[in-house]
Amino acid sequence: MFDRSARHQSALAGLMNGLGESVLTQSDEEILAEARAAGENPSFAASEVRDILRTASKTYRQRHLRAAAAEYQKRASSLKRGWLDLPATPGDRREMLASVFARNPKMQSAFLTLQHREFKELSDADVESCLVQLQELGVLGDDDADD
Repeated sequence: MFDRSARHQSALAGLMNGLGESVLTQSDEEILAEARAAGENPSFAASEVRDILRTASKTYRQRHLRAAAAEYQKRASSLKRGWLDLPATPGDRREMLASVFARNPKMQSAFLTLQHREFKELSDADVESCLVQLQELGVLGDDDADD
């Protein structure tokens, strides 16, 4: 079976090469006359080919964008599945973060940067950002939402 398939592929490649060579040896006028004789509109056919090539080129150029969008959707859906409701007030969020750090003292020194060594110096936005990041890392659980 493999021999027949290989012969088939070889014959198909030979046919394609022959067609390519015949087109290369013809003048533009001969190709246009042949297309018109076959009932084709060369301008329409050229427009269709250009559209196909543009679409293929755009699809190829956007492959990384599509992959990034798919990865974003995957991560966003995984975050939504395990999302906790953060406390409504900045003071409550600060208390929640303090309780997380109280249970895990090593996490505080690893998580906070040098400029925010003192927990009191963190802005409300920084506290919320810390909680969101801890949540994304899977550190926060349902018991933290109750605090």
